[in-house]
Amino acid sequence: MAVKTIQLETWHRQKHYQFFTSSTGSTRLSLTQTLDVTGLVAYCKLHSLSFYYSLIFLVTQSANDIAGFRQRIEKGLPVEYDKLDPLFTGINTGDELFKLVMGTMTASLTDFVTQTKHQSLMQTEHFPMDDFIHRHDILNITCYPWGDFSSLQVKPVQSHHQDTGIPFIAWGQYQLQDERFKLSLHLEVSHCFLDAIHLYQFKTKLEDKISGLHV
Repeated sequence: MAVKTIQLETWHRQKHYQFFTSSTGSTRLSLTQTLDVTGLVAYCKLHSLSFYYSLIFLVTQSANDIAGFRQRIEKGLPVEYDKLDPLFTGINTGDELFKLVMGTMTASLTDFVTQTKHQSLMQTEHFPMDDFIHRHDILNITCYPWGDFSSLQVKPVQSHHQDTGIPFIAWGQYQLQDERFKLSLHLEVSHCFLDAIHLYQFKTKLEDKISGLHV
């Protein structure tokens, strides 16, 4: 993954970045929104695809479309990656302990689902640290498949006690509401790089990608 240092002197977000990095409190911004996934549910059923891995793909695509999701703090400086890969949770068969799987984005949703499903099934280790501990070009992704939720709070796990700004994204089980399938989508990001308007833009891009699926 390519990465570049952001030039503070000419960066349009300079004052916001400096305001939040000089803050003594949390710089995390979180929001839970309702997402209509009716089109994705139909598409996955039609093509016999995993809903979970399909949504991971579309979520990561949408995050890659917005620069703030790809920006991090490294060695005290703001940087920007060219693209992100998803680090997501899974559970081994017969095991109630979660595991972390380091996915790799592909050009095709179908290829990603096939590749990632196989990768997750084959991985038995819960925390393959060498796969992701050195990486900041990732999204932390999980889901709550046993029901939906109205809010979610997570304390990010950071190395060296530094919040690099890696976003955390989660969703609940989709429910039938007014003849549409909907779920709660939770975003937790660094306010150094993203504001509420960007979370709205993310949801809009994700909705557009779901609407663009041919059923």
